[in-house]
Amino acid sequence: MPRNASARTRRDDSRALYRALFESSQEGQYVLDRETQRFLEVNPVFEDITGYSRAELINGAIRPEDLVHSQDLELHENNLAPRDRSSVETYSFRLIRKDKSVRNVEATVTRTKSRGRGIIVGSIRDLTHWREMEKRLRDEITIQRRKTIEAARANVRLFELTEQVSTTYELTTSLVKAKNIKELFKESANVLCDKNGLNCKDVTFYLLKEGTLEVAFTTKRKAKRIELSSNARLRRLAEGRMLEPVAGKRYMMLPFRSRDRVFGVLRVEFPQDAGKIDLKTDDPLVRGRWDIFNTLVNVISVMIDNLRLYEKVVQQAIKDPLTGVYNRRYFDRQAHAEFLRAKRFGKNLSFVLTDIDNLKEINDEYGHQPGDEVLRQTAEILKTHCREMDIISRYGGDEFLIILLETGPIDGMHKAEELRSLIAAHSFTSTNGAPRKIPVTVSVGVASLSDEMQNEAQLFEAADRALYLAKNQGKNRSCCFEPDRPEQRPDLHA
Repeated sequence: MPRNASARTRRDDSRALYRALFESSQEGQYVLDRETQRFLEVNPVFEDITGYSRAELINGAIRPEDLVHSQDLELHENNLAPRDRSSVETYSFRLIRKDKSVRNVEATVTRTKSRGRGIIVGSIRDLTHWREMEKRLRDEITIQRRKTIEAARANVRLFELTEQVSTTYELTTSLVKAKNIKELFKESANVLCDKNGLNCKDVTFYLLKEGTLEVAFTTKRKAKRIELSSNARLRRLAEGRMLEPVAGKRYMMLPFRSRDRVFGVLRVEFPQDAGKIDLKTDDPLVRGRWDIFNTLVNVISVMIDNLRLYEKVVQQAIKDPLTGVYNRRYFDRQAHAEFLRAKRFGKNLSFVLTDIDNLKEINDEYGHQPGDEVLRQTAEILKTHCREMDIISRYGGDEFLIILLETGPIDGMHKAEELRSLIAAHSFTSTNGAPRKIPVTVSVGVASLSDEMQNEAQLFEAADRALYLAKNQGKNRSCCFEPDRPEQRPDLHA
């Protein structure tokens, strides 16, 4: 075979092989005229990626820039621009298919010559699937990172919650030291506002009274009572018809309960950085914090109940059940303490002994029930017109004894006359049968502490002698003990 024929045969075989490789390639293959920017040849994969047929691509109707996203045109044109020498370049761009959908592709272009004219032999690979996988991987990494951060934050919050529980438990033990409800509220406020514990900004304790929440204790400079008639949510809470607390942007109100009955409300306010209160959250750590509040409120409720019961027992032990003033046992204890205090600090002290005139005759004429009412109303007059610091007691059947603290004989006598006049002017009425007015008067004896008195019994004896004098002078009068008068001088050695 001639040499030329053999060379031609090899060229034909090479072309056939290239054509076979071109057509069967898994990448989109194309040949482009550099000067005219027309497609000279494309393979089936290129048709599939672009959505255009071979005929549409090589007849010149579709140019390369028609396949490139507008934002990638500059990059594409730069990579197809003429170079001084042959080169191979790879770049990525967004390809616009015939149906206007977008695919991410990677292109490799080789500049060369064929039969004296410049051509570009290129290939494109569809990266859409890989980009989707890459995006899913990035999203998964982001999700896992977020979960890791949230877990770390949850651990920090769990630690903080554990610290709050521990601190609150330690502080709660101080509540048992409270001797009355006011002390309990004060100690509870310290627990709630502790910065290492629940870190509340302010707390207010309300007690329910006749449709109104009255302020019992607050850490704020001023807090107002709340009329339930003007607040439907709080009214439902106070009536026990709401299971969840009432919450605002940075406050929460929880009920105090005793035997399924609401008797008060706790309002807690949080700092600015506490965030919005969400009582419906499923976050176990947030719910755990609310559980601390609920537990603490339940503890305080039980302690209020116990203190009220204790106070009731104490009052029964020291109060006269008929009149509501102190009984003789309490008076004797307080009289001894106040006598010693007055002696030690050089303070004035006066006893006022009041006896209802003719109480036996009142009982005989009007009955014992009206007689009891006379005692109750007399005690009410004494309580209303004496100071809160003064100690009023029912000393005997018809006798009331008042300790006037830091009061000398002149002021003591003025107070005795005031009380006597008020009782004489009061309208006592019998409710047995037809209403009848009951004439009631009292005789009053006043005695004040003197240097020679050695104990409270001597001060009482002096008041008793003054009362005896008032009775002998015709009743319905006040007399002051005068140690210079022989008939009034007590036995100071008693």
